Amino acid sequence: MRTFSLLATTAFTVLMGCSSITPKHHQQGHKMPYSDSDFNSIKRQFISQDIDTIDVLSNTQKHISRIAALATQQALPQLEQEIMTALNNGVAPTDIKETLYITAPFIGFPKTENSLATAYLAFKKVGVEWPVDQQERASDRYEKGLAIQFPIYGNAIKDAYADYPQPYNEKIPTLLTELLFGDIYSRSGTSLQNRELAVFIILASLGADRQLASHVRGNLKVGNSKQVLVGALVHCLPIIGFPAMFNALDDVQREEIAASP
Repeated sequence: MRTFSLLATTAFTVLMGCSSITPKHHQQGHKMPYSDSDFNSIKRQFISQDIDTIDVLSNTQKHISRIAALATQQALPQLEQEIMTALNNGVAPTDIKETLYITAPFIGFPKTENSLATAYLAFKKVGVEWPVDQQERASDRYEKGLAIQFPIYGNAIKDAYADYPQPYNEKIPTLLTELLFGDIYSRSGTSLQNRELAVFIILASLGADRQLASHVRGNLKVGNSKQVLVGALVHCLPIIGFPAMFNALDDVQREEIAASP
């Protein structure tokens, strides 16, 4: 496993796409025609000196947060480099794969497929086998999904759509339970805490404040502390920007206060 210093010294290149080598499948339309040394210096110092010296998250938490943010924004050249760095820093291949899978219900299948194709090439460049576990889709995916969903979120989604016209009042909550929890959360390969952290960052990246609040509560319930949530947002700041970070921080603060006795 590489040391944390590797991440600190290369993060500005990974996150902002300033590598002198542009991946072949991203060269068309993505390569900058020039390199602005002043701007690069600002980025380098902000990310490697200001952000990456804040060491409160585990190596895996940092990387899956950044991977989730980059995949959500479809910053594919930077995503490829981040995945390569994550693998070189010892992040488990299945943690990366499952982080990308969980983006699908939030950003749609086409964007997730783009991210998976990018990840496959990153694995190949690093010389790591793409994890193929062929987990079958459960026939009882609704029951399996509900068993994961209900202890964390209760009937919130079902109640929210109860007044919608049939069959959508039942079908919309069922689709969410089956896909997000039955098909994805029920898979092996990463922890419940990692999945919830990735979803939190996905929603923060999207600016989905209404959904973000419930997933702050979900993170706290599964064991991700306020420190972890705030730390993940700060480490994703160079990707998502200050407004998205501030909005998410406000949600974290409100939900922690609401959860206090």
